[in-house]
Amino acid sequence: MSASLRHGGVRRNLCARRARPGPPNESEYGLLALMISKIEVIDVACIGCGTCWVACPQAFKEHDIGDDLKALPTGGLGDQHIMRAAAEGCPTLAISLIDEAGVVLFPSEEARAALSASSDW
Repeated sequence: MSASLRHGGVRRNLCARRARPGPPNESEYGLLALMISKIEVIDVACIGCGTCWVACPQAFKEHDIGDDLKALPTGGLGDQHIMRAAAEGCPTLAISLIDEAGVVLFPSEEARAALSASSDW
């Protein structure tokens, strides 16, 4: 039996409840998603994997340095969630997401310390 017949013959867009107009609120997506205002890339940490510029070309671009590729911020900002995903996908945590007050929102100092400790041989 189709969804429209089970609900009294009224055809409904079952996804309509998920689509909310306007920006996401804090309870849905977390405070971080609303606060990113600047991106920095630590050049020496970047390995040029390309995850960030493929995921969010509005915020990241590839920079060719001889035989190496590095990520550079474009100066613009993309979708907040995509920028967050791009930063989280960076294998070296070279991408920092910063709020208007200059506070680093991602990655945490603990995450950078853990990555550094795991790569020290």
